[in-house]
Amino acid sequence: MTTDQPRSTEADMHVAAHLRDHDFDWYAALQFAPAGKRTDLMALFAYLAEIGRVRGQVSEPMPGEIRLQWWRDTLTGTAHGAVEANPLAHRLLQAIERHAIPTAPLLAVLDGRTFDLYDDAMPSTGDFEGYAGEVWSGPISLAASILSGHSPARFADAAGHGGVALAVVRTMESFPVWAARGQCLLPKDMMEEAGLARDVLRAGQPTEELTNALVRFAAYGAEHLDKSAQSLREMPRAAYPGFLPLALVRSSLKATLRWAANPFAKPLSMPRWRRLFGLWRASKRMPDI
Repeated sequence: MTTDQPRSTEADMHVAAHLRDHDFDWYAALQFAPAGKRTDLMALFAYLAEIGRVRGQVSEPMPGEIRLQWWRDTLTGTAHGAVEANPLAHRLLQAIERHAIPTAPLLAVLDGRTFDLYDDAMPSTGDFEGYAGEVWSGPISLAASILSGHSPARFADAAGHGGVALAVVRTMESFPVWAARGQCLLPKDMMEEAGLARDVLRAGQPTEELTNALVRFAAYGAEHLDKSAQSLREMPRAAYPGFLPLALVRSSLKATLRWAANPFAKPLSMPRWRRLFGLWRASKRMPDI
């Protein structure tokens, strides 16, 4: 594995702009990564951001499936046409080669995001953890591996729990969008415990049952975040930038109680200046998140 890489290219700038526009938290967090690895990490998370956007770019599942299949073909070396024409794909493949990144976790992201293309309910918390593992935990392990030089397996526990916590917050942050289009990303068993019917999500009116379900969901995310924080204390310091956005997760979880009273009114979010300050402060106190 080598960490040498050329100066920033036009493709690098495209990837950085893509990540800044579509996942500002990771873009800002990676500013704390070593310069020699930063652009490759940005290619990894820009890929995640691109895949996460697919549902919002299509009106029905089939075009989304086709887009995801193109990425599968790209990652497995069977894509038709010049992959180099896509600067994000080109830089991602360079990062894979440079750091000997296993492609299985990147392919798993596509499997997880395939669920997003449909309006099926999330069956259970166990299924949600599997989804979070594919979408976030695997890539976080890869980022920690690139940063530290250790195997991704070294970070399985910290990234596994951290990925669930991150998925919880991202699910709540996008609540108005997926609820309006008829999706149901809250685990079904958690909804049943709160007495929440799926029709309430589409109706767009706050209810006590909805508030209770979201508060339970946030508590579930906080439990996983605490477990991730405990594991992170045993991780090499070099890996810390790969976990930095989890500090923002904790802030969002704390804000849930007020937001959950009427989640249709406005998204669960923080202004960018607070996110930047939160990341800077967390960078000084890692591994505490």
